[in-house]
Amino acid sequence: MSTYKTPKDVVIMSMNAALIKASLRVERILALGFMAGAYISLGALGGQLVVGGMTSSDEGSKKLANGAIFPLGLILVLIAGGGLYTGNTAIMAPSVLSRQITLVDTLR
Repeated sequence: MSTYKTPKDVVIMSMNAALIKASLRVERILALGFMAGAYISLGALGGQLVVGGMTSSDEGSKKLANGAIFPLGLILVLIAGGGLYTGNTAIMAPSVLSRQITLVDTLR
């Protein structure tokens, strides 16, 4: 048995996740959105704190440090659970196209 998913399996998993997300209450969607924003803000703040503390004048190293720290906010969204519109739209597209959910569900 393979541990890898076929593209068809990934689309089916995405459609199942979309059905769950489409059934969430508005309060839950808003809470997940606010949490995702807070996590991304923490990543951005961490990047700025690190770059602000660097005394070297080398812009490349500052950009590298910020680029290494900022994605921690996105990782927090994945680990702790948050709802970003872009991710929700990506997983809901197959379900909308197969008419399992409506476009209005995606826009909520």
